[in-house]
Amino acid sequence: MSRVTQIILRVRDTLADPEADRYQDAYLYRLLSEAQQTVSKVVGCLVKAVNLTVTAGQPFYDLPDDFLRMLRATYKPQGGVERVIPFMSHKAADELFPLGWESEEGRDTTHIIFGQQTVLRTQLYPIPTALTAGIVSLRYEYVASPLVYVSPTSYTGELILTPQYDLLLAFYVTGMALRASLDTQNRQMGEEELNMFRAELARVQDNLSQGRVANGSTPDSYVTPFQ
Repeated sequence: MSRVTQIILRVRDTLADPEADRYQDAYLYRLLSEAQQTVSKVVGCLVKAVNLTVTAGQPFYDLPDDFLRMLRATYKPQGGVERVIPFMSHKAADELFPLGWESEEGRDTTHIIFGQQTVLRTQLYPIPTALTAGIVSLRYEYVASPLVYVSPTSYTGELILTPQYDLLLAFYVTGMALRASLDTQNRQMGEEELNMFRAELARVQDNLSQGRVANGSTPDSYVTPFQ
């Protein structure tokens, strides 16, 4: 039995709807997808990397569609040594660099600039010349892709969060399903489930923040007290 199926069964137990008489699978899968995306955005526990090939005269580079937050940027010139380069907002670059910096060219990429028009595009400073060919590597937090219900035995997408998050996801799905009810008692029960979700999510954020401070890394899991 897949983890997704186990989560849905757990949710149905709480909803007292084992035969899907009131809550269709497609609806619960949609809420589960929403839960995973919400957790991944808030916690920032999903991390991957992408390489950008530096092209002469090209200042702007598109980022992956699942990009959320940049963690680290490095630049490796052709035949040179890879090094970390800072990244900053367009506003910060305006304050740091001289007027007209957007059109400045240079032999050495020194900064990654983001945030002027879209978070899915980044800018290299200065604009690369033919002498600055190389690779920019970005390590970033990403948002999980959607889970889409296909049939009782299949779905598209992937449950990327580690199993320690399963109960947290179940709290969200159950709470949102109950809160959509017209019954006052169900709505109250839904709010209780969502309060458990919020409390647990806050605890996760606190644990991960302490982990980042302690070792400079991003832990990819946590241990829930709700077992």
